[in-house]
Amino acid sequence: MKYLSRILKFVATGSLTILLSACYGVVQAMYGVPINDMRGVIRAKKSDATPIPGIKVSWRSGFPAQGDGVPWSDLGLTDPQGAIGYDVIVPLNAAMVARMQDVDGAANGGDFLEAVVPVDSNDKTIVLTTVSP
Repeated sequence: MKYLSRILKFVATGSLTILLSACYGVVQAMYGVPINDMRGVIRAKKSDATPIPGIKVSWRSGFPAQGDGVPWSDLGLTDPQGAIGYDVIVPLNAAMVARMQDVDGAANGGDFLEAVVPVDSNDKTIVLTTVSP
């Protein structure tokens, strides 16, 4: 009996160790939902292709039926080259939408209208429109 107890302890602890090491650091789909790991760069530019720094970029994902019920998540501000990288996980076949807002007014070379655009897993350049004086 003592021998059988030792074997069971060895199998139980060995199985737990293998299970923990196999799952560590792996992005798992919750509840069996397939996911898409989207990576890329969003660039904000003027109509003359000049980069726009300091544009606030937010994103959200969801299916069209969810509409505006999905909250926005901030990515940050565009750098001096007008770019910001993203690495987000969204449900497979769900849309990713980026919102670009000019939060500092004319400090970045103009006053720009807000833009909301769909984003795929590739790099995206978005031309922002200047607010008319």
